[in-house]
Amino acid sequence: MREDTLELFHSQDVLVDTETHCDAIDTLLDVHIADSVGSTATVAISNVADNALALTGLHRRFSSPVYYEDLFSPLGDIHVVECYQRSMGVDLNPERSILHAQVRKAKASHCVDDAGSFLRPSTFKGPSSKVYLGDVAETLLRCSTGAETPTFSHPPGFDEQRWIMEYTAGSLHVSIQSVPYWGFGLLTSGYRNEVVIRGPVEERARLVHDWVAALQHNPWEFAHRGSAKKALQAASSSLKANEDSWRSHQTRARSLLNEAIASLEHHIDRMEKKGGVEDDMIELARLEIDLAQQALADDNTPAVERALSRGEAVLLIPIDEEEEEAHGSVLTIEDDIPFVDLSDDASE
Repeated sequence: MREDTLELFHSQDVLVDTETHCDAIDTLLDVHIADSVGSTATVAISNVADNALALTGLHRRFSSPVYYEDLFSPLGDIHVVECYQRSMGVDLNPERSILHAQVRKAKASHCVDDAGSFLRPSTFKGPSSKVYLGDVAETLLRCSTGAETPTFSHPPGFDEQRWIMEYTAGSLHVSIQSVPYWGFGLLTSGYRNEVVIRGPVEERARLVHDWVAALQHNPWEFAHRGSAKKALQAASSSLKANEDSWRSHQTRARSLLNEAIASLEHHIDRMEKKGGVEDDMIELARLEIDLAQQALADDNTPAVERALSRGEAVLLIPIDEEEEEAHGSVLTIEDDIPFVDLSDDASE
C-alpha cells in the first residue's frame, strides 16, 4: 500500500496535513484539540484517492476526549475509522453550570437563623424562621463534600419555599434559587430550583453526577411541562437544552471515572509484564478493577474510588507472607524483670 496524503477538511481551512497512513490514527487522537467531530463521524482512508481521508461533521469545539475504533475491510484497501464523542454534543461552560430541577418533595426540616441568615436544623433554639428546602436542595447539600454552612441572600418570607441560598464546598460555589413556576406555588410540584455551580469543570461534573444518582427522580423531568417550558424560556433555556446539560455533566463524570479505571488497568498490565509483583496481587488488583466497573455501572462514585484505591494499594504495598500477624501473639521475655521501688521517699 502506497503512502497517501491525509487531510482533515473544515468548512474553510485545512486543519491537519500529514503524509502517511501511520500518522492517521495519531492525528485522530488529537482531532479534539482542533475541533469537534460531533456525535459521530466516519473517516475513510483509501490508497486510491489522492485525498485519502475526509472527515465530515466538524462544526464546533469541545473539551471531552474523542474515542476511535478501527474497522478494516477484508481486502485491506480501505480503512474506516469512526470517531465519536461521549458528551451528548453539548459543551460544558468552562466557568459555571446552570441547571433547572423539578422539586418533588419538601418539608420543614430546616430554618433560617434570623441573626445571620444561616441555614439551621429545625431544632435550632434561637430566633429563626421556617424554610422548605425541598428534596433537590437537600440532596445537593448532602453530596457537596466539605460544604460550609449555607447562607440565604434572600431569606424566605410569607412564601416559605421561595428563597435564594448560597454556599461554598471546596473550590465550588453553589447558588440555589427556589421559585414557583406553576399554580402560584400552592403545591410543591409547582416549584423548580435554578442551580448555578461555579468552579472547575471536573468537580462540577462529579457533583452533578453524584447529585443525580442520589435523587429519586430525574430532576430535568418537570411535572408541568407547559409551564416549565415558559419558565425556562424566560431564563434563556429550554427543556431540551436543560436535559442535555444535565446529561452532559453525567457523561463527563463517567468519562473521567472510566479514564481512571483504564489508567489503573493499563498500570496493572505494565506491572504484570515487568514482573516483580506476585500473581496473586495482580489478580487482586484486577478484581478491584471489576468492582470499580460494577460500581460505575451503578453510578456509585465513592465505591469506584474506593475500589481504585484498593487496587493501587495492592500494587504499591509489599506483603511478606512469611511475616506472622501481631494480632493474638504473646510477648515473651526470657530475662528477669528488675524490681523498681516507686514508693514516695518523702515519708521517710
